[in-house]
Amino acid sequence: MFFICHLLLSVNIYSQLFPNDLLVNIENQPSTFVQKNPQIFPNGSKGYISVWEDYRDGDAGYYAQAFDSLNNKIGSNFQIDYQTDICFNNSNGYLGIHSTIASYSIYFPATYTVWGKFYDQNNQLISAKGVGGGWLPDCGMGWLGIQEEILSFGDEYLFLFKFSNEFSISKFDNEGNNNPAYFQLEYNDYAPIQFSSAINLKGEIFLAWKAVNVFEYDSLAFYTSILDSSLNYISGPNQ
Repeated sequence: MFFICHLLLSVNIYSQLFPNDLLVNIENQPSTFVQKNPQIFPNGSKGYISVWEDYRDGDAGYYAQAFDSLNNKIGSNFQIDYQTDICFNNSNGYLGIHSTIASYSIYFPATYTVWGKFYDQNNQLISAKGVGGGWLPDCGMGWLGIQEEILSFGDEYLFLFKFSNEFSISKFDNEGNNNPAYFQLEYNDYAPIQFSSAINLKGEIFLAWKAVNVFEYDSLAFYTSILDSSLNYISGPNQ
């Protein structure tokens, strides 16, 4: 009896939270193409976008659907490029990023590029450009990995990028233009290997990162800093 009551209560709660049909793509009955790997990218309290891999056009492609905060569809499915992360700004535009690795010759190392695509609030592409990248090493000795992150910054975006032992922050406006503000982490013996970030209501950026001694790889340290909206130090780096 307890299980039945719990089940009925769960169904009732679910129906209140999700009163609308959550189908995000077109009907696939009978099954004529594959739709898989769905992702959801929230826009705070304003809603979210769902993105999935879709073969409705014969080859692999990606489609998306926008929803409001009550799970109502906004418009219909629209085609989108593959994105590993999407970040919304205050104007409901958004930046999507994905990375590629390319090798053009056996005589040169491969390149790693992070591509950014800037969309307006109507899901229309404004611009596309490379936002970060570098040459990959021939061997992994001393390689400290890659980490990338995008953050909403008012009507702008921040792109945080760690490429091996280098860590930087770039600013882009709603249309993908570079803001002159730029941050490059300077260090002595301890190179960054992993970072975390957050922005407060004042527009200040909190950074924390783990670092390794480049001469003694078994020696670790942890640092924090606070940057202002122009990407200048307010405090730190503090160990």
